[in-house]
Amino acid sequence: MRIKGFEPFSASDWPGRLAAVIFCGGCNLRCGYCHNAQLMKDAAPWLDEETVFAELERRRFLLDGVVISGGESTLQPDLLAKALRLKGMGYAVKIDTNGLRPEIVETLIAEKAVDFFALDFKTPLDDGWLERICGGGPGTAARIRRTFEIVAASAVPREWRTTCAPGISGETLMRMAESIVRQDISGALSCIEKVDHYGQNLSQFAFDLLEFWRDITVVAADARAPVELNAAEKDAVRAWLPLA
Repeated sequence: MRIKGFEPFSASDWPGRLAAVIFCGGCNLRCGYCHNAQLMKDAAPWLDEETVFAELERRRFLLDGVVISGGESTLQPDLLAKALRLKGMGYAVKIDTNGLRPEIVETLIAEKAVDFFALDFKTPLDDGWLERICGGGPGTAARIRRTFEIVAASAVPREWRTTCAPGISGETLMRMAESIVRQDISGALSCIEKVDHYGQNLSQFAFDLLEFWRDITVVAADARAPVELNAAEKDAVRAWLPLA
């Protein structure tokens, strides 16, 4: 595994768990707002894999899990083997991914090598959005859409994350949120909780979004039956409003 960074303790990268974070080098997108862009530069030093795993062995009774992030985690050719190695050490494993390699995601699920997914929902998956903002090529949106379908159909807990980058308006975020809630009711709420705002003024968006979550009735992907947000989910959306 090509490791560019290692955080031995984090209380924020996996909600509800104390975790270490492995940052893999390399990415197959080029988002202009990326906060880990240094991980794609060859000048950044590589860490010794066995040194990292030795530290994880030492900490395995102190931590609940390990997050494999990036860069892009699914570019690692030995991702499955390393995830299973972590599971064998007693760790739960969280995978952060941009969704561009659905076949890897599908294998991780089939091999029971992952306990949680964080999926980056960067832009709408149509009209050339990914190409303009993240440098995606032909077929990028289709591959990400396929990953979303695979994860939504699985029993693996997940969250959907987005960044309110320049050019992404409140109206656009509403459309993105609606597309997820119609596909995956259990994972959809975090699509809203995990919005980074980059200082943009989205107060009206916040209130429009609250109305959206209050009123919408959706079709759950697994049950094919109408599902409404329960009181706890609506309260979580209300708690999000101070961001505005």
